[in-house]
Amino acid sequence: MSDVLRLLKSERDDESLIAGFLLGRPATTQRVYRNEMRCFLTFLSRPASRTAAVDLRGYIEQCRKAKLSLGTIRHKVAVIKSFFAFLFEEGELAEDPMAFIATPPNPTLESSR
Repeated sequence: MSDVLRLLKSERDDESLIAGFLLGRPATTQRVYRNEMRCFLTFLSRPASRTAAVDLRGYIEQCRKAKLSLGTIRHKVAVIKSFFAFLFEEGELAEDPMAFIATPPNPTLESSR
């Protein structure tokens, strides 16, 4: 199989994994989560099954450089971590690569202390 066909197959596979992750969620949540996952997987430019914790750290750093708010970054990380936890729970991954990545602190909670 050519590299192009492999990439196309992995994209379809990732789309079906995302669809499973979104199953049963409200339409608005599906739209937002699908977009978040597509952004992350585009950043990676490889299948979700070949993702490591360092990839999420790199994505967080890219979001910071793009001057996204901490709340936005926190939301992105929460969605991505939930997706990989789902893949692990469903047996699609042997381990959850995001299990030990901390979600950035909630700025609202931090400022009220």
